[in-house]
Amino acid sequence: MVYFPSTWKRIIAKSIDESIILFFRAPVILVVVMNFIKMDEFRIHWAHLVYCFLVRLFYETLSLYFFSTTVGKNYMQLKVISRFGANLADKQRISFSQALLRSLSGMISFFFGVSFYMTLFLRHNRTHVADWLSDTQVVSLLPRDSNPKIRWILFFSFVVVFFHSKLQGTAQLARALQWKTPFIYLDSHEYKKMLNGVNFDFDFEEDDVDFEEED
Repeated sequence: MVYFPSTWKRIIAKSIDESIILFFRAPVILVVVMNFIKMDEFRIHWAHLVYCFLVRLFYETLSLYFFSTTVGKNYMQLKVISRFGANLADKQRISFSQALLRSLSGMISFFFGVSFYMTLFLRHNRTHVADWLSDTQVVSLLPRDSNPKIRWILFFSFVVVFFHSKLQGTAQLARALQWKTPFIYLDSHEYKKMLNGVNFDFDFEEDDVDFEEED
């Protein structure tokens, strides 16, 4: 017997999986940080970037294909099943192509932020975009305390707050990156523009300084 998962369980499971992925990416992050300290510039080798991409791809795809779950999902008693199949046994089996597509589609969240996952509030079965594209569904092995409800207000709140700012930040980051084989550099001037995109008004501080100087 399987049940629709609660949102907080999926969030905790996702956090655990992201921590594991971060652990395997740590050597690359350390190299990038050390290079920044030594040369005062942000750069990453294309091979390191590919490695970071493959870490997530292999972890999610192989975990889902062989075990129908990940470390985080298993800890929270969650499982990924296929929405195909004539019977429950078939539906519980996820194909390699589904596992791969689910992992790849999940990477789209880099461009859309948390709004990508918040689409789960639009369905009673708590599926989001990655589930829709791969025809999969996350289920819980434990019953819920209450039936899930569609939460339009919560979904649109996340979209309004995060969607536009995430797209804008991603576009600014793309402009700041410079490809000079075999490294990818972050242009400092564009990076400063990106940081200045956060609208804080410090004009009042300059006015105070001028006022004091006049006295």
